[in-house]
Amino acid sequence: MAAEKLVEVKNCTMVFPGVKALDDVDFTLLAGECHGLVGENGAGKSTLSKCIIGDYRMSEGQLFVKGEEIHIPSYTVRKSHEMGIAIVHQEFQLMEDLNGLENIFIGRYEKRGPIIDWKKLQKKGEELLEYLQYDLDLRVKVKHLRTAEKQIIQLAKALLDNPDVIIFDELTAVLQEDGIQNIFRIIDLLKAKGI
Repeated sequence: MAAEKLVEVKNCTMVFPGVKALDDVDFTLLAGECHGLVGENGAGKSTLSKCIIGDYRMSEGQLFVKGEEIHIPSYTVRKSHEMGIAIVHQEFQLMEDLNGLENIFIGRYEKRGPIIDWKKLQKKGEELLEYLQYDLDLRVKVKHLRTAEKQIIQLAKALLDNPDVIIFDELTAVLQEDGIQNIFRIIDLLKAKGI
């Protein structure tokens, strides 16, 4: 039985004023696969990722997610999340003055009546860290965390919607060797779960 095509890009061209960032790119990701896009700065790796998640609208080409052709003009980051695609950016998308727990669940707080249910969120946050096999105090403000710990917060946030696909956009570029090895360990863990 053939593996499901989770993401398929056909003839993707992306043109910015004065620059052709992608030129007729084809890419297919099957369930259970892990790919690494390698190239120099400016080669278009992040641009392709942003086309896949709806952050950019490709100038030409087609995008399919789980076999469904995507209507590019109305495709958004929110829609890609709903379809099971998440991204962890190299640049931190965190609020430095909030703690790890607040950053993971921002905009998605569970409430008990009008009050945020912090105990329930703390339990969910701890479950995410246990899944990632990473020990971190989620009560610490993000500005006090090490780079590798900030990446774990971003990854935990990406896992909230139980994605089928997670794109790591140059995640290891800002990490030391132990942080890089931990990311590879987490990638193996995610692959074993079919992500």
